[in-house]
Amino acid sequence: MNSLSELIETLAWAHERTPLANLIRWRDKPVALSIVQARLVGLAHFSVGYIFTYAAFLIASTSGKFG
Repeated sequence: MNSLSELIETLAWAHERTPLANLIRWRDKPVALSIVQARLVGLAHFSVGYIFTYAAFLIASTSGKFG
């Protein structure tokens, strides 16, 4: 068993013993993402961060002109 599998096992074990686990029951055991899935998650995270950062820049740079 590699270290990533052990980490996932440890997190799943800890999650099952928290009080919140009684509210939510998983049907399946959590597994690691594939390389493609992880890259898509990273791309989505980067894109959302870029959009929000650019929006904050636009709001800050134009607030003096209009208000």
